[in-house]
Amino acid sequence: MKTKRRYTPFALMDIIMSWVKEIQYLFRKARLPKNPDEMKEFEKNISRACNRLKGLLTRYGIKKALENIQFTQNAVAEARDKSKKKLVNRGIKFVKITLIGGVVLKIKTVYMSINRKGKRGRKRKKGRRGKNGSGFYPALAQLGIFNRVTPYVQECVAKAASECRTFKEAQARLADMGICMDEKTIRNIAYSYGDLGLSMRPGSPDAEKGMPLADESMEGKTVVIQMDGGRVRQREGGRRGRRSKKTSRRRFNPKWREPRVIAVCTTDENGRKNRKEAAFYDSTMGKCQDVFLLLVGYLLALQVHKASRVVFVADGAHWIWNRLDELCETASIPAEIVYKILDFYHACEYLKEIADLCAKWSQKRRKRWFKAGRKLLKQGKIDELIEIVKELSRSQNCPEILEKLNYLINNKDRMQYAHALEIKIPIGSGVVESAVRRIINLRLKGNSIYWNPENLERMLFLRAYLISGNWEKLNMCILWKIRHMSQYITA
Repeated sequence: MKTKRRYTPFALMDIIMSWVKEIQYLFRKARLPKNPDEMKEFEKNISRACNRLKGLLTRYGIKKALENIQFTQNAVAEARDKSKKKLVNRGIKFVKITLIGGVVLKIKTVYMSINRKGKRGRKRKKGRRGKNGSGFYPALAQLGIFNRVTPYVQECVAKAASECRTFKEAQARLADMGICMDEKTIRNIAYSYGDLGLSMRPGSPDAEKGMPLADESMEGKTVVIQMDGGRVRQREGGRRGRRSKKTSRRRFNPKWREPRVIAVCTTDENGRKNRKEAAFYDSTMGKCQDVFLLLVGYLLALQVHKASRVVFVADGAHWIWNRLDELCETASIPAEIVYKILDFYHACEYLKEIADLCAKWSQKRRKRWFKAGRKLLKQGKIDELIEIVKELSRSQNCPEILEKLNYLINNKDRMQYAHALEIKIPIGSGVVESAVRRIINLRLKGNSIYWNPENLERMLFLRAYLISGNWEKLNMCILWKIRHMSQYITA
């Protein structure tokens, strides 16, 4: 009778020596590079071989962990304690795990699922039970392995899917890293990663249990909060109804929707964005009230109430300014440290539109009037500018100019740019404008790109953390979630 081979240090050396033999064979088989093309191919082969070694060593580590019977028993007991529903041990099952370098681990481990015996409803076949009927592997969940991939592979897949322009580009990038998957698998892993991240978003029940957002205290700093919206096409319908005879697909209605983006950053002594500290971006398809609840969660998590100054910069959207007082009260921000600034360049656009409405003026005169109005605006002479626009509306007899005039009057208190420049606080919303372009336009917006609402929310969240430079903080929060909430890790 054959005895089971134990993985001793000698077995580990066997793995390394077998890999060394592969490298030696590679050098014997491949000739030394003599031109750029051969050098590139040579480097690729070396990279693939190194990635394979990573996968082999990872496979060895997972096998060693699962061979420990006490580890598996503790994982099963912990899963039972944390699960709100009764779990049943379904026995030992084989499972395939994808590792880096194209290495696949097929291993036996305990499989558990919710006990649905005696529950109402018809029995469904394997693969058709839905989320409530699927189970998980507690020992793998203890190691952070779900969706049949390791935590590192999960992170690489989600990052590539968020960073690349399309999922096909992400597939090619992952293949270079030695992670070979089809597009559907990449999408599913990225969306699952996004769901875990959304569950740890500030304001959610588990947010306070995860890792803190800020590396340093906001005490004594100037915090700038900016908000704006973008445009994406959201796929609505198409789940029911007749299929098209030509394409065999259900028709859907792609409509333009506005994802809202928030940006929180600090400034240096000159009133410019502090490059040494990462900004915080987030984006959601939620309604206006949902956006402000999300922002309250960030402000409380970052302890913005300890800052010396809190500056709100945005365009003239009513959904922003009408809720700021309530926002500051909810986030415990004192009113005396709050500054409200209308985006200077947005206000200048209104002056340009006023000049364009003067039909009898020459292009040169319009340009001269616009420059004079912009100068008055920056010098803080708002009352003088309003009087000039009033006289212009009477002389031109143009109702559209009156609409622009009302805009200037309503935002008069937020256009004190001379004072803002004097105390060195920003007067433009360039941070959030850049965030909208990088988070939304470069990945989620384009010809024939339509998103399901739930997938769009996931990608917006992942893109925001990737672009803001907080990806590692997101990974730490997700690892905490995987470790403490194993009942969510399905097979």
